[in-house]
Amino acid sequence: MGIETTLKWLAASREFYIQMIQATPDDRLDWKPVAAQGDATSILEITRHLIANEHPMRSMVVDGKWPEDTPMDPNWAASSSFAGAGPAAEVSDKADLVRMIREAGAETDQAVRDVPDSAWNDTVSLPFMTDTRAGLVGLAASHWSYHTGQVAYLQRLYGDLKFMG
Repeated sequence: MGIETTLKWLAASREFYIQMIQATPDDRLDWKPVAAQGDATSILEITRHLIANEHPMRSMVVDGKWPEDTPMDPNWAASSSFAGAGPAAEVSDKADLVRMIREAGAETDQAVRDVPDSAWNDTVSLPFMTDTRAGLVGLAASHWSYHTGQVAYLQRLYGDLKFMG
């Protein structure tokens, strides 16, 4: 799969995620199921996490390293980490979240297009894995798709049985 095809997949994954949150009623954005064990996460927290992840993903692909201005939280999988960091940490308005997703995505897409063709197979070591720069773009698309599935499940748990509203 070429980088342009992968970028189309990434953009489509973001847009499908946007459709999912736009179909979420405002009073359900921060809803979480009761969890006797584990760490339930809201649609709002997932959205904040995805917005926050655009910058480090872009840095890893473009510069080949984790950005110095973004500390790596050792508890990165916890919902408190999802919601507590990044540019959307205090944002809860759906329209603002959608705008932030689109702006960050456009920045990422342009930065990725500027990576020289000769660099796509370069290996990038992250705190949690090693991959090529091209592989990281595919990982980003998978990341959006993964969280879209979480949103669909949360929507079902709060009673939306029609799929996307």
